[in-house]
Amino acid sequence: MRRKDREVTNLKEIKEILNEARVLTLALVDDEGLYSIPLNYGFTEENGEITIYIHSAKEGRKLKALRGKKPIGVSSYVYVDDYPVEGSFSTHYRSFCGSGIPYEIQENEEKRFALSLLVKRVTDKKLSIPDASLKNVAVFKIPLNSYSAKQNI
Repeated sequence: MRRKDREVTNLKEIKEILNEARVLTLALVDDEGLYSIPLNYGFTEENGEITIYIHSAKEGRKLKALRGKKPIGVSSYVYVDDYPVEGSFSTHYRSFCGSGIPYEIQENEEKRFALSLLVKRVTDKKLSIPDASLKNVAVFKIPLNSYSAKQNI
């Protein structure tokens, strides 16, 4: 990281950034080239290892790229305020970036767990997800092999 003075290494603060951000952007590569898409997400952290969970329709470019099992990038951003820092071209922000290989979840209980993480982050509610609904969605986990966070606050 170029700006070590902005690096966030405290795991509690990194999880706060992931909780505060409303959207995660995926950066993928497929046969057509580069592809990025913003979406909702859930995550877990265990012993410093972060896993991102996402969902997809059962068809389309995103699904095809995720099933390619190629490394992908993820990023999220939190605007602390919308005004430039005085005397600077920067704003006050918190951000997170990482990379990993996506794996499609096949087992219903793990799918249900992943989707419940997404729903809880977005709505702060616990939702019952019936088996029939699980058949209509593809769910992926992305164990991150590297990640970093930074802030300017």
